[in-house]
Amino acid sequence: MWRTMLVWIVAFVLIPLPSL
Repeated sequence: MWRTMLVWIVAFVLIPLPSL
């Protein structure tokens, strides 16, 4: 369960980076 949460966090952090 925590692993899924970690994936969501990583996705939310990495996806917006190129836009910045």
